[in-house]
Amino acid sequence: RSVLLADAGTGPPVVGEALPAAARTLLADLGVGDLVPGPGHLPCHATLSAWGSPLVTAVSSIEDPHGSGWHLDRPVFDQRLRERA
Repeated sequence: RSVLLADAGTGPPVVGEALPAAARTLLADLGVGDLVPGPGHLPCHATLSAWGSPLVTAVSSIEDPHGSGWHLDRPVFDQRLRERA
């Protein structure tokens, strides 16, 4: 048995949704590894973050053994996930 928890996709659009490359393994394990890359999603070759500090940290996908992550078109991603549930 499987359970998928997802919102109905009726809220306002969210900007800046990113999925790390390591998620590729998790999506494949769920049988939906083909959802990304896909229509509406763009590769994310680097990440900048500042968690609780004014210091910005950069991480390049070159240093990631999983490769590049993705900038998601979240409504498209969620809809495709719901269709596959």
